[in-house]
Amino acid sequence: MSKNRLSSLRVRLMLIVALAVSPALLMVAHTSWQARRLAELRAETDARRLAEFAATQQRQAIESARKTLAQLATQVIRGNPKSVKSDFLDRRVGYASPFLNVAVTDARGRVIVSTAKLTNSASIGDQPWFDRLMHVGKFAVENTSTDPVTGTRGLVCAVPLDPPDRERTGVIYAALRMTWVRDLAKTSDFDDGTRLEVFDSAGVRFAATSGATSNAPDFVLPRHLAAQLPQRGDTRVLMENGDADNDTWLRVIHHLPGATPSADSFIIVSVPAAKLAAAAHDRRVRDGVLLLVIVGLALALAWISGERLVLRRTRALVDAAERLRDGDLSARTGMAPAHTHGDEIGELARKFDAMAERLQTEQRERLQLEEQVRIAQKMEAMGLLAGGVAHDFNNLLQIIAGSAQLAQQLLPADSPAEAHLANARQAAERGAQLTRQLLAMTRQQPLDRLPVELNELVTSLLQMIRRVIGAHIQVTFTPEPQPAWANADRGQIEQLFLNLCLNARDAMPDGGQLELRALTIEVAANDPLLSGVRPGTYHELSVKDTGMGIAPENLARIFDPFFTTKPKDRGTGLGLSVAYGIIRQHEGHIRVESEPRFGSTFFVLLPQIAPPADAECPAATAAKQPGGTETILVVEDEDLVRELSVHLLEQAGYKVLSVSNGAEACDIFAKHAGQIALVMLDVIMPRMGGREAARRIRELSSTVPVVFCSGYSGPALEQGQGISKDESLLTKPYRAEEFLRKVRESLDLATAHAEEKSAA
Repeated sequence: MSKNRLSSLRVRLMLIVALAVSPALLMVAHTSWQARRLAELRAETDARRLAEFAATQQRQAIESARKTLAQLATQVIRGNPKSVKSDFLDRRVGYASPFLNVAVTDARGRVIVSTAKLTNSASIGDQPWFDRLMHVGKFAVENTSTDPVTGTRGLVCAVPLDPPDRERTGVIYAALRMTWVRDLAKTSDFDDGTRLEVFDSAGVRFAATSGATSNAPDFVLPRHLAAQLPQRGDTRVLMENGDADNDTWLRVIHHLPGATPSADSFIIVSVPAAKLAAAAHDRRVRDGVLLLVIVGLALALAWISGERLVLRRTRALVDAAERLRDGDLSARTGMAPAHTHGDEIGELARKFDAMAERLQTEQRERLQLEEQVRIAQKMEAMGLLAGGVAHDFNNLLQIIAGSAQLAQQLLPADSPAEAHLANARQAAERGAQLTRQLLAMTRQQPLDRLPVELNELVTSLLQMIRRVIGAHIQVTFTPEPQPAWANADRGQIEQLFLNLCLNARDAMPDGGQLELRALTIEVAANDPLLSGVRPGTYHELSVKDTGMGIAPENLARIFDPFFTTKPKDRGTGLGLSVAYGIIRQHEGHIRVESEPRFGSTFFVLLPQIAPPADAECPAATAAKQPGGTETILVVEDEDLVRELSVHLLEQAGYKVLSVSNGAEACDIFAKHAGQIALVMLDVIMPRMGGREAARRIRELSSTVPVVFCSGYSGPALEQGQGISKDESLLTKPYRAEEFLRKVRESLDLATAHAEEKSAA
């Protein structure tokens, strides 16, 4: 897999890290919001305090003005107002006082005395509060009036002049200075953006700090803000966009009630929201930078660790999977399987390697099975060829060997022809042996399997093996400590061992060592060295040489028929093929281990059996040639073989009837059923085969014994002409004594059965 294809995995890792730090981002945002909210609450509290403090200052200024005006009113009433010296008022209410102007009017409202510069036209008679004050006669505070002397609009306090002995003569009033508003803002904890404004009941501002919305003295409160003024004596807090610059403001509006609604005042403290969020913004920026650094470090660590711990290992896993997909079963991830606990990728890699190992093992086993099938197919093809040749060839060998044996019997002992006939018989025996080799190689040679003790078998062959391979090769044999019994055809196993020893001799032309060994082993299931062998106990016979060895490219073909590395005049290529066929017929196994220049070792496995009751090896004994006087029916399609069989039987004293096919045999038997004691049938014949003829003959007489003769192999007989285990079969070519012994055994067995039946 390319890096581009794995980049999506890296992106996913980055997304996982981003998701992991997202709660921290949310926490920072929440903290920032909380910090701003706290700043707003703190600013609101401070603004409330400032508004209340401003209201207190105004009330104190009004109270101070009331007391001062009351004292001045008393002095004015005692004297003539016109005669009051200006310096007297200046001494009490000069410019250093909180009063902007203090003046005395007559009953018509004309100013007669003033601390400010007085003009002849100064009068407060047109002010609404003047008439009210003249009628009510109480201390009054007005915030909508304008001082006619100074022309300043602001807070005016007034006291009526009530002499005790006459009518009210006028009023004394004071216009208060509002400079305390600016001084109050300067001494507060607010920054320069904070505004403090004082409005009258009509919404007209008459005092403000610097930086107010408008410096016009008659600035009117905006309509949207005037609609949200609180009730008398109450305070309202609101956040609104109220200025031309469209900034957001936190406003605290404090209602300061007067003696009458027209004398009410509104103190407004405005704090810019941008200033409120400054501290929160600074903290947010600081926390954001810190968080970005942390996130950057986390992403960098995730990038590096992802490459080392995830991507690199995943890439190795993907590369191995692609190699496996392309058919390379040796592909492995290369990750150590010992540290996969808690490591999902390591565990996946371990399971992948185990799967690849299993696939490689299965492929190796499959190749071995395919090789075995290929060899089996070759053996089957050879078997078809050998089976087809065996019948005619064995008939010819039977004629040659039988005729030579009969001729030897007719010659005197010192006849010169005796040697020639012996050579002919020996050639026939060699031809029969070649036929048996071909059939054994293809596993079609009928076996005569009996219990065989393998230690004794190899020991009996040692003398022959030493004589055949020569004195230049040292032969040793290590037997199994315990008797090694196997169910085998002794002659076939002897031939197998002889072939292996001859093959070892050819591998050591300059001499060497030949080591034979017998051993009992246990074969486990799925043994890689013994693929296809059923589990169980086996006797292992090994033949080890110190010869030139076998090249690796030839190991796979050494059991092929006619494959040989020997010169044309020294090898036929059938020795190991015959050995393979023999051992497979015995349900065993054969394998080889070899390395060039270090020799070869052949291992032969035969299934173990329990020792027989009579645990002595059978000895070949020379039997006396049997004979008799019974009548025997011989059925054989080959004329010369039939004549030879008739001659042997007649020479042994038997009476013989002979025909060439099964149909004639049935007719003859029907005529002489009471006389014929034994029927000898060739299995494969024209018109009617031996098996069908035997069935019809037994319909006429169920007790007559039948001996089948055939030059075909076992598989050929199984194709519609099978011979059961309880029926006698004589395989061609056979010796005369073997032929006569089989006839006598069959006759005696039939007689014994008849006696048992009559006795019962």
